[in-house]
Amino acid sequence: MKTMDELFDHKSANTPPNFPIIRKIVGTYRILHSFLDKLPKTYRYTLGSKIDNTFVELGEQITAAFYSKDQQKISHLASASQKINSLNFLLKMGWEVRVVGTDKYAILGQALAEIGRMLGGWQRDLMK
Repeated sequence: MKTMDELFDHKSANTPPNFPIIRKIVGTYRILHSFLDKLPKTYRYTLGSKIDNTFVELGEQITAAFYSKDQQKISHLASASQKINSLNFLLKMGWEVRVVGTDKYAILGQALAEIGRMLGGWQRDLMK
């Protein structure tokens, strides 16, 4: 099995330089997307779609924060933090109804926790 660093080592020409949170979000989305297509139809277009949309919205908030002025950054980062909380809840629901496997749940939970720590560090830097 690949290590977390190998799973998330994805560099894109569109990623802002030295901005690891974007690389982590893209890498996590790749993992997420790899199993969303395999969900049963009864969950693919409900829970799966909601998880997918929320994750895309997380990426949008982080990107908006990157390109915003300091006061707007705080608002975007607060929204991104809420998206992480929502994703944790949605994945937990998927795990509880046995649609999300324990291994995927653990990998995605760990990745979201790391994204949350990165986001928290960014928020603390802005507050100083």
